[in-house]
Amino acid sequence: MIKEKILTGFLRNIKFASSLRYAYYTQREIERQIKISLKNNLSFSREIIFSNEKNSFLESLKENFFSLLMLSTLKNIGITHARVKEYGKIIFGLRTIITCTDNTVNHENIGQDIVKQSLIALEDKKGSAMNMILENIYSITSSRSLRNLEKYSDYPNPEYVSQNIHKKIGGELLSLAFTAPILLEDDPHILEKLQLSKDALFKIGNTLQKLNDLCNIEEDFYNKKVNLAISILHHDYDFHIENHISKIRPEKKEFQNFYKEYIGSIVKKTFEGFASLEHTGYPLKKEDVSILLKDFFIVRNLQNYWKFYDDSHI
Repeated sequence: MIKEKILTGFLRNIKFASSLRYAYYTQREIERQIKISLKNNLSFSREIIFSNEKNSFLESLKENFFSLLMLSTLKNIGITHARVKEYGKIIFGLRTIITCTDNTVNHENIGQDIVKQSLIALEDKKGSAMNMILENIYSITSSRSLRNLEKYSDYPNPEYVSQNIHKKIGGELLSLAFTAPILLEDDPHILEKLQLSKDALFKIGNTLQKLNDLCNIEEDFYNKKVNLAISILHHDYDFHIENHISKIRPEKKEFQNFYKEYIGSIVKKTFEGFASLEHTGYPLKKEDVSILLKDFFIVRNLQNYWKFYDDSHI
């Protein structure tokens, strides 16, 4: 019963729910159009995941929340439905590229073709948006290699991890969807809101990556992957992780200050990100963000850590 309620509590905000429903139906329309355009590449198109094809609104909300948030943000800013659909195809193409960079070249090529076709429809005549998108993708995917701990003689410090890894695979990845609109829209009022929205998603992407690292402490330790939480414990708390890896738990007294500060930082920055989105006129309130955040913790099996939120002094 609890799982069924994840990412649905904030739907009591009727305007927010309506915006997300618009995005849900728009994404279904986008996926139908992409599927038709891929019909001549059936061997590839069967492998592409059309996540909204059979999903209900609530199922899609749980699986594609940020895609729906992006689409509804573009519409709320004042971009026409026709252009929102083209930007939505770009978002779909970007997801295909990013999730397939470690998979198959065919998938990556299909993703790039989807992005290119939509940019043509949006009159990216000089190819500036496409070039910028590809540069950003290269930067993001290259930063993944920096997580290989064997590259370093000492554990990277928190500032290094934040700036060189999280900034790319968290903030820039989530905000990548707004690269094309910022380059292709020309209304100053819309551009101002687009930049605010991109900054918001950048902050949110960073904090979600930080939350992922908290969730993956043991996994990253044994896989020799750089992890921000481990870096903070090593550099700021002087813990020898090899001696403590099995003991890092929120109920352990010696780690409670770490959890309080780490989770407090996540909550604070996430509120800041969604506040930036609210400044664009997006119908999202602080109480909605609080519900969302709690759900993000539950999705990552970190619900027992949520108690530290009460002391995070937002």
